[in-house]
Amino acid sequence: MTNDERAFLAQVALGWFTANGDGTIWRNAEFTGGGVPTLKWVEPRRAERSASEEDGYIRVMFHDSGERLMVQAHRIIWMVVNRADIPAPLEVNHKDGVKYHNHPDNLELLTRPENVKHAIHVLGRKPKAQNGTANTFAKLTDQQVMEIRALWASQTMSQRQIAERFGLKQATISCIVTGKTWRHLASTG
Repeated sequence: MTNDERAFLAQVALGWFTANGDGTIWRNAEFTGGGVPTLKWVEPRRAERSASEEDGYIRVMFHDSGERLMVQAHRIIWMVVNRADIPAPLEVNHKDGVKYHNHPDNLELLTRPENVKHAIHVLGRKPKAQNGTANTFAKLTDQQVMEIRALWASQTMSQRQIAERFGLKQATISCIVTGKTWRHLASTG
């Protein structure tokens, strides 16, 4: 549980917010006034405001000790409904893949690898491409790629000769030296 989540749950306990079993969060109070903030009870209204552009999850903005803070609605719903913290290294997964569908029946705890597998195998999402040696299919190291580029830049060997030296195809060498692949590494030529 983050410090922001802890602060928000304290406000839920005070009744300033309500997290419902249907996956919604309601604002029941707000602070008003210029110099000295005053707590004012308001007609309950939805507290979930917007989705983060970074990850698409619905957020709830709130103030605590003069600071504007933000929590993710799905994490708050899970903790309130289950009356428990989210233990590390688990994270909340949306079973249907819809990041704004925060009904408790749609939320489950998974490890990061399980969440990725769910996204790929259940939801049909494509895995993110991994660059260089992070790609499990990589046949070269970063050092070998830099050596290939240096050999090509020195003009001492043809692409076919370089390919034979590294046990690759000439087309693979061409992609490396032109920067079509391994572009995350600085080119020497």
